[in-house]
Amino acid sequence: MSSTSSPLPLTRSLSALGALTLLCVSALSLSWSEAHAQEPPVYDLNYQNLHFDQPSAQVGDGTNVGDIILYQDVLTDTSNTNGAQMDAIVEVRSMTDISVSNIDSTATSSLSSGNDTTFFSPRTNINTAGGQVITRISFILDNSYDALTQSGSPVLIDKLRVTTYDIDILQFQSFSDFQFGRINSGGAINTSYDGTASLFRFTDTSDNNASGDVTQNADVAVQVDFSLTDYIEFALGSDNTGPAYFFIEFGSINLTFDQEITPADITCGDSVVQPHETCDDGARVNGDGCNSDCQTELVDECATNNGGCDQVCTDTEESFTCSCNAGYTLNADGFT
Repeated sequence: MSSTSSPLPLTRSLSALGALTLLCVSALSLSWSEAHAQEPPVYDLNYQNLHFDQPSAQVGDGTNVGDIILYQDVLTDTSNTNGAQMDAIVEVRSMTDISVSNIDSTATSSLSSGNDTTFFSPRTNINTAGGQVITRISFILDNSYDALTQSGSPVLIDKLRVTTYDIDILQFQSFSDFQFGRINSGGAINTSYDGTASLFRFTDTSDNNASGDVTQNADVAVQVDFSLTDYIEFALGSDNTGPAYFFIEFGSINLTFDQEITPADITCGDSVVQPHETCDDGARVNGDGCNSDCQTELVDECATNNGGCDQVCTDTEESFTCSCNAGYTLNADGFT
């Protein structure tokens, strides 16, 4: 005679099932919450001014590689962020043939005429022509900086504007991938691409030293807009030697520029596929599979000569296929 265990009472079975269901729902809810908690919020800055006037040294003083400065409450308008503030981490990433005497000078007289305490204004000295310092600015949630990890909870920012003044006497500033850049045709600023650092360079090619309030002179200024990023990176340097001062305002709309530039204007068409490009066939034209901004485009191969197919041509995302009408068989050549 075989032995069988007694079944659980129905009420207990339903109760156990309910508890299991609750556990599953709870686990699913936790996973969903955790997943969405990792998604950074998006702040539409709408080109507002950011104030870099509350610095707090976290590592060093900003004059050496690896130094970190935390700027708190950089937003001047929180109407687009539901009242939330934002902080910024400035990290010195590398230095080549340059020394930094002050990562953010607040001087406003003499050679610093036009500077403002809300700007980010490094003072450097170029030891060898071409010397530069590369700095990264990361945007994080207010009060989220962790001194142990030297990081914070990232914020995706949209419509960030950066204007740098006093780009003269062979000075340059290079930027990470941006949306639009602006210069004045009356100045002597040329553009190029630094493939080693993956930065777009704006260089003054004159030997003229701008005088007076440089924040009112578009000929020695560069303006760049960024879209949907949690950090920007730029290099500051000069093809000259000696002191080089930079005055960087976040959000300026004071100047008028007459020339707009995109990253594609700088690199597209040189037959070299850069990190921000998906193709580069050496020509800035549309309709050949690589468009005028060096992004791969979908081309309907069947539109020209039926793709070379004898009967039926079917366009696909990356290519095309030939096939036959009913009663016919495709030959080995794949076309007839």
